[in-house]
Amino acid sequence: MLIRILALLLLGVSPVTASQMAVLKNLAGNPTVDIPVANGVAVLTPDEFSVSRVCSSNDPVLVLDNFSSLKGRVKPYIDVDGDGKPDVGHGEIVAGVFRVTGKRVILRNLDHDGSVGNLARILGEVADSKIQLSAINLSQTIDVSFGAYSNELGLSVSVTPENIRSHREAIREGVTALMNRGGSPDYEKLGKVFEKFAARGIPILFAGGNQGPGKSNILGLLPGAISVGALKADGSKVPTSADSSLITVWRLGEHPLRRIPSGVDLDGDDVAEFPNQLLSGGESVASKYAGKPAVATVLEVPTGRDADMYSRKTAAGFKALMEMLKDGVYRTDDMITFFQLSDFQARALRGRGTYMHKSMKFNFREDAAGNLIYDPAGSGDPDQVDEVSGTSFAAPFICGGGA
Repeated sequence: MLIRILALLLLGVSPVTASQMAVLKNLAGNPTVDIPVANGVAVLTPDEFSVSRVCSSNDPVLVLDNFSSLKGRVKPYIDVDGDGKPDVGHGEIVAGVFRVTGKRVILRNLDHDGSVGNLARILGEVADSKIQLSAINLSQTIDVSFGAYSNELGLSVSVTPENIRSHREAIREGVTALMNRGGSPDYEKLGKVFEKFAARGIPILFAGGNQGPGKSNILGLLPGAISVGALKADGSKVPTSADSSLITVWRLGEHPLRRIPSGVDLDGDDVAEFPNQLLSGGESVASKYAGKPAVATVLEVPTGRDADMYSRKTAAGFKALMEMLKDGVYRTDDMITFFQLSDFQARALRGRGTYMHKSMKFNFREDAAGNLIYDPAGSGDPDQVDEVSGTSFAAPFICGGGA
């Protein structure tokens, strides 16, 4: 229910920077991403043109996120060195992706409060400060199914992935009215703050959402918002990425993390975006299994009544089932069956590898010799210890070189 979640592209030929052209040439050759071409040359849509201006600007991007290394910091909750222990907040990774593309960033901590009200408050302060920015980056998502849009907003048309952009204003007005009736005017307040930035030519870069093609982030409906979808290294779309006409910019959203002496490197230049002082520093989980024969390494999931007595739909049941598993690597399909995962979850996991660690985080494939390979982002780098994946890490890669 939408109320419970309260907490036709115009084309234009525009100047293209060298960085943007590299991206567009790559995407234009990718059949899964529709990039317009005129006289054999990729052209910019209005949102891509806005992005090109961000990339050519010397003004910084404001990254509003959860940081573990700033005043008011959150407890680390993302593992970047692959040992299964958290090292940093989400914001450190977003900022790191921006920096490897050459963009300067200003960091602002959300302190684990990604509510619409807190976003409106902080961004309202920023808007009133008149600080010079090229863009604002937000990773917050409120993902709503297209069925909920159609059923609860009282629109004259059914909302679909194809028409959500052409009905963007009507949907936003409907969501605003629904939230106001529910006693939550913060969405409307945030929209008015966005209008201030739009009037100044400052776009809001949004993670498109990681709930797959069946849902859309309602924050991406707001004025001046540019929703970014995630691509794999081969140019195909990440299965968990939102995918609708509201997604107007596509960028690489899977980034391998590799261990180097000074820390963890994000972009392969042997410079640590995450230095050792931020890391828990244990052995990578993936390194324990990579290179070992699958037939002798992969474990069988438990079967029988001991497993069937637990409900897969409750947190307690999931925890009990997880405790039944020995630490190790399992067949992805067996884990899907064991936990009775949804079709959406199953497709996402199968797309990441034939085998997976108990944690469901480290995924493996098998080489011709039958040995396990850990190469989640398809980079071929043998020093990979982990990977960050999702639209949150595609949006800050807007000025990168493409997939």
